[in-house]
Amino acid sequence: MRDHVILMQQGNIVQEGTLSDQTDSVDAANATSSMAMNFLPLIEGEHGAVIEGETSSLPVAPKEAAGGYLGLRPGAIELHPVSATGMPAKVLRTERWEDDTMAHVAVGPHVVRVRLNGHQPIDNQTCKLTWAPALAQLFDAQGARQDTLLAFALSATDRRIPRPPRVGSFQH
Repeated sequence: MRDHVILMQQGNIVQEGTLSDQTDSVDAANATSSMAMNFLPLIEGEHGAVIEGETSSLPVAPKEAAGGYLGLRPGAIELHPVSATGMPAKVLRTERWEDDTMAHVAVGPHVVRVRLNGHQPIDNQTCKLTWAPALAQLFDAQGARQDTLLAFALSATDRRIPRPPRVGSFQH
């Protein structure tokens, strides 16, 4: 592949330039990776945009992002013990993904895929999710990336484990 590409879908250009983690639209985000991006709908909360249906009302972006989507790749999300700071979640199930684990995690009514190193037996465990703002993308209601907005940082304050070790549970 060259360093300049044009990505088309149904006769329309959805991204021009380079294929990177920062995509121009929801369509480009799904077309440029072997792992589809998680898209979480955002609504207006008291202190910023929050994930629709998520009960903690933890703001994840500025209020201007409400009505759009938070986009997170499975490898950009970190899984932490429930005692950490972050987005409350529950692991619904896991599946082997080559040498890794793909966790299907409930965030409110939404299911988010989280890629973890090694094989992790963590089904049905509650946890917290975090991500770096640089790894999150915000999209408007039509699916276009919002360059002027940046997602908020959600970080674990205790026992930060960027990716669980290859053996045992993430809670050791």
